[in-house]
Amino acid sequence: MMKRRRQTSTVALALVVALGVVTAGVAGVAGGMFLERTNWAEPVAFADGRPPSSAPVASRAYTDPRQVSVAFTRSAQEPVRSPVAGRVTSTACQPGQDLVTGAAFLTVDGANVVALHTRVPLWRGLEIGMVGDDVTALQEALVSLGHGVAVTGKYDRATREALRAVFRATGMSLKSSDGLPFDRIVWLPEDRVAVATCDVVLGEQIGVDQVLATPPLVLTRIEVVNPPGDRMPGPRSLKAGTFVVATLDDGVVTDPAQLADVTALRDYQFGVALSEDLVVTMDMEWSLQQSLEVSSVPPRAVFGQAGDQACVIADGRAWPVRVVASSLGSVLVEFGPDVAPPSSVDLEPGGQTCASH
Repeated sequence: MMKRRRQTSTVALALVVALGVVTAGVAGVAGGMFLERTNWAEPVAFADGRPPSSAPVASRAYTDPRQVSVAFTRSAQEPVRSPVAGRVTSTACQPGQDLVTGAAFLTVDGANVVALHTRVPLWRGLEIGMVGDDVTALQEALVSLGHGVAVTGKYDRATREALRAVFRATGMSLKSSDGLPFDRIVWLPEDRVAVATCDVVLGEQIGVDQVLATPPLVLTRIEVVNPPGDRMPGPRSLKAGTFVVATLDDGVVTDPAQLADVTALRDYQFGVALSEDLVVTMDMEWSLQQSLEVSSVPPRAVFGQAGDQACVIADGRAWPVRVVASSLGSVLVEFGPDVAPPSSVDLEPGGQTCASH
């Protein structure tokens, strides 16, 4: 029987990584605030006793970083089961290695049991003249192993001889009169099956259909849990240290090829993959893949805001802007496509009105 698995788990980022990210973030914010305030003209304006009436506009790249919880959903694969009862007299099973079609897997009562992938699981002994989908699947498997067998769906002498050659390569002989030795073939769902755990040991008495080996859990979905509704649209990347996963704007990854790439990452193998739970969550940064060019202005310069639309005053007129984000001492705005930002903005709107909305 398959092992019972818990359903959820939380994997925390390493303390060192978290501290590094927080320290870098604090340093970056502090540095940014210092530079922005240094660029503003208050010291010069206050030198003659008058308060400043304008402030320079500072441009910067912005990726709208968000801290989110990410769920990695995995599913269990069908385990490899024994076709025969008896005592295990040798085994080639090793966690972390693959079972390969056409190779000896173990011996039971001194006789080899061969691993074989077929499109249709083999379910009966075959004799010359028998037909069926299982015969077709067996012939396809023999062809993939390099044997020149016609795929006819009929178990003939050529099919039997090719099967004998497979067993000879593993050190086991079959008589020419033998049919398909059903109880000496372990069915594999793929040509190669990774092994997470070996579930029988040397000398153990096993039964038919007993689990011999369990494949690792398969990553089927990556999803940002409750993605922020006010995020800026566009393709994004999930990041945690050196662990990077590209996502679309919805924060969901289901493409098998991309999921396979993620499972090959060292950070995944030494993080999520170590859990036995089907759903593992971890905190990650979610930011735009393509940074935006935004402008930093003082909060006093922004007026007439409705939603993310607002205005600033520059060169004697109102400029419509989109408010992207705000932080201590500054507001990040976009001036629109193909619009060069002004060099400075007024700190008081005066009698100007904002028509951006």
